[in-house]
Amino acid sequence: MTRQSKKQQPLFRRLVYFIVMVMTGGSAGIGGWFFKDYPQLQALTEAVLGKSVDEIGQGDGSEIKERLATAVSQVLTRDPKRPGVYKVRITELRLDPKQFTAGKTVDIQAEVRKIDAEGKSVLVWESKSFGENLAVVGRDDLSVDWNKRPFEIEWRSGDQIVVAAWDRKAGFFSPKTFKMALPEPDTFPLASGPHVLAVVSSRSADQSTLNRIVFDSQRTGDAADRPTVARRGSDRPAVDVAERPIIIK
Repeated sequence: MTRQSKKQQPLFRRLVYFIVMVMTGGSAGIGGWFFKDYPQLQALTEAVLGKSVDEIGQGDGSEIKERLATAVSQVLTRDPKRPGVYKVRITELRLDPKQFTAGKTVDIQAEVRKIDAEGKSVLVWESKSFGENLAVVGRDDLSVDWNKRPFEIEWRSGDQIVVAAWDRKAGFFSPKTFKMALPEPDTFPLASGPHVLAVVSSRSADQSTLNRIVFDSQRTGDAADRPTVARRGSDRPAVDVAERPIIIK
């Protein structure tokens, strides 16, 4: 073990002790003894709190505890790897104008589908119900957002989410469809941030890194247990035992 790692371990233990102390009610000396010899921890804590400890004041430590609890909650709800229910916003969908004919009017649309472990496909969200998104290639930015049209989606490990975008004004013989690249395994596919859109049935030379979709996602709860399917491939919805009607003879 190097000298640097030996020095970091006590610092890490102090940080863990500090968090436990604050979250369990202790708060004496928060602005004093704890940060006196460890200015790194003071900087880290102030980054989480959003202001300096001196600004908040020592008091009974209630504001510090509340701010730390909120910060921890936000981190957990935005964890992109946990199954659960997510609220999702599409903050941007942008396409490369070089992949369209200059002067052409396009109507940018998108949809989100979920395919569960049993192979059942469900339309989760689509943009066409919110109207046209017209732009002229070479004159306008080929971008749109549906920030005010959030949707909720329940995702479990094993579910596949398919995101597609297209020009609704494209002719039958010149369709232009884009699909989002698959994420890492066991990662929520619509995690916050930009995702690449690839042209469907096109040569790699026709692809562009300018084609992208950006999400803002927040985990809002746990996913319900998946109901047991009595017969694979059946069109009848699965009925949980607790939902079956009680027949009194």
